[in-house]
Amino acid sequence: MKNLSIIRKCPECRKLFALSKGQTTEIAREDTRVVESLTQPHLKGELHQMATYHVAGERITYATEYVCRHCGKTQIVETSKVNKK
Repeated sequence: MKNLSIIRKCPECRKLFALSKGQTTEIAREDTRVVESLTQPHLKGELHQMATYHVAGERITYATEYVCRHCGKTQIVETSKVNKK
């Protein structure tokens, strides 16, 4: 499904910029691992060492409701966000 927050086009009546954002609710929360890269600068400012670590994180899934201003059709779009703990 396309990202309706960018397009804002109603899939039912096909009018541009017709969708208005409604409620956003959290529907899922799960633990995950996030990849983080660290570098250390050398004395001359060059990158000397690079390390990759897996850090504890959390994935949160949201459901956002969009309502068409013209036909009243409701669309629900799921998005997820990953945060470090």
